[in-house]
Amino acid sequence: IDAYRESLRIAQQTNNKRAEGISTGNLGAIYAAQGDHESALAEYNRSLTLAKQTNDTEGISHRLLNIGTLHHGQDELTQAISFYQQSLQIARDHQYLTLAAKALNNLGIATAESDSYTDAIDYYEQSLTIAKTLDNPELIASTLNNLGHALLAAQRLDESEKRLREAITYLDELRLRLDDAAHISI
Repeated sequence: IDAYRESLRIAQQTNNKRAEGISTGNLGAIYAAQGDHESALAEYNRSLTLAKQTNDTEGISHRLLNIGTLHHGQDELTQAISFYQQSLQIARDHQYLTLAAKALNNLGIATAESDSYTDAIDYYEQSLTIAKTLDNPELIASTLNNLGHALLAAQRLDESEKRLREAITYLDELRLRLDDAAHISI
């Protein structure tokens, strides 16, 4: 936290609004990780305001996704979905493909929790298409796993097994690329 506060102080001293927005977003992430949702939301909102002031559309999309995740963690699904949709729209409008895939994945998780499995499956399939376009194995594995579980909940057992096995294949490939320090954490 101290390093991010120092970064924020320097950004403010140099009147660098974009860096200030990034620093406040990072502080929000730290507070969220610590479970201090009130402080996290305050920092994310500050960061969102700064991103809007500097017309940083990628930053806006990130912050909306962060705020959605924060609401999601508090079981405020309607609010979470709204923020995810706003993030997705900006990501699509500006071709931020990784952000779009993450927003779609989060929308899938939230709608699955609302028992809207058809919608969840659709979001995951859209996310998977983007993840494969990006050739992002971590995102592919995560999305396949989520898709497999949504298919399982929808009683589409054969499709579920297929997607879950694909996820395992990607995860096994990722595991092979880990260094010794990362292997220890598994």
